[in-house]
Amino acid sequence: DTLADFRHYAALVNVVRSVDLRRPPAGPATSDWVVEFRNGLLRWTEQDWFDRDRLRLDFRQTEGDFEEFAVEASIAKVLGSETVDYVIDENLQIHGGNGFVHDYPAEGHYRDARVNRIFEGPNEINRLLIPGRLMKKALKGELPLLAAAKQLQDEIMSPSMAMPEASDEPLTDEARACGIFKKVVLLVAGTAMQTYGTKLEQEQEVLSYLADILIDTYAAESAVLRARDAAARKVSNADTHADAARVATNEAAGRIELAARSCLAAMAEGDTLRTQLAALRRLMKVTPVNTVIMRRRLADATVAKGSYIF
Repeated sequence: DTLADFRHYAALVNVVRSVDLRRPPAGPATSDWVVEFRNGLLRWTEQDWFDRDRLRLDFRQTEGDFEEFAVEASIAKVLGSETVDYVIDENLQIHGGNGFVHDYPAEGHYRDARVNRIFEGPNEINRLLIPGRLMKKALKGELPLLAAAKQLQDEIMSPSMAMPEASDEPLTDEARACGIFKKVVLLVAGTAMQTYGTKLEQEQEVLSYLADILIDTYAAESAVLRARDAAARKVSNADTHADAARVATNEAAGRIELAARSCLAAMAEGDTLRTQLAALRRLMKVTPVNTVIMRRRLADATVAKGSYIF
């Protein structure tokens, strides 16, 4: 009942400005939300269903700003469900054979986690929606993606590419890497739109590669921004936030480069492909970091706390 009474959320969470909840005698409740998001306010109205027996809450937006963040929602769904899958799989591996025994919680967690990649839109469908929505906005002129891709192409072809100015902010190298990741998105997305045009939606493999690049870019930048915020607020575990951001960015760099190479190879061959790969190499200059020591520090912090460290 406490979780279902959204009216208290404004006092519990800083980003929630207000929630107006209306419960009719029968049927779903209706709630109006005002939430701080980025540099503005996000407003929406939703219908809410509460199942106390199953401890489940479902909602459906009826009006508001959610459509503007459909891409972010799909990214969060894919990334969240697949991260849970990885964690639960590792948990079962640690248990060994006991992980398959019903007497241990690991077995139940493993079964329960698997459905997350299916319901609320299978991850394969969400992967198509992530770049698909961006491409549709670009073709409608709502997103200057083609112009940005052309500008990047000119930058790559110039004798010397512009480098970001030095900064005193923490995680400068990681923030620079996130900027590089965004340019890789432009390179691959621009190539895809030039190659296929309006038929791009039929190229599901290309869209999936592009979705993976977008997901890793979004996640890496989110980790960096959160770590910078922790440093600015001088929280006690700011160094741990920084370690997590560095690991996330470093790991994303490898996956993004591989996905970009595979995607470009699916769209071109011969001299054209070699030119595109040369452009990718010129962009992807991200220096590896020692993630082994950082992972050890993160593991030690987790063991010491005995729970989630953030």
